[in-house]
Amino acid sequence: NSIDILMNHVGIPPNNLSGEDFFAANFPGIPQDTVAIVAGPLVSTDNYLNLVIGNFRQPNQLLRISDEGSSSETIVLPGGSMETSCIVLTYFNEDSAIDIFVGNINGPNQILVNTG
Repeated sequence: NSIDILMNHVGIPPNNLSGEDFFAANFPGIPQDTVAIVAGPLVSTDNYLNLVIGNFRQPNQLLRISDEGSSSETIVLPGGSMETSCIVLTYFNEDSAIDIFVGNINGPNQILVNTG
């Protein structure tokens, strides 16, 4: 099992894309039973979108992408191995950091407060 991502590598506007305008790249890290993926600027030290990966009965992960997508780091998020069904990025407190809401089945929902 692996997660693939399709990336537009030629800068073509979205309404003019074809399948030949993308390439597939496997995410690093251990394969998971992924049920949700959300992109957002979670790490304030760069200008790249990061991916929060919601997994079913396995730890959720943050894929920190840097260097224009040429490198990445997989971080296991706190919260344990719940039955995640959805993820939302939003501001829960009054700082400028985006926090993560995790919706779980058969268990409590979780708020992961971004302190970075």
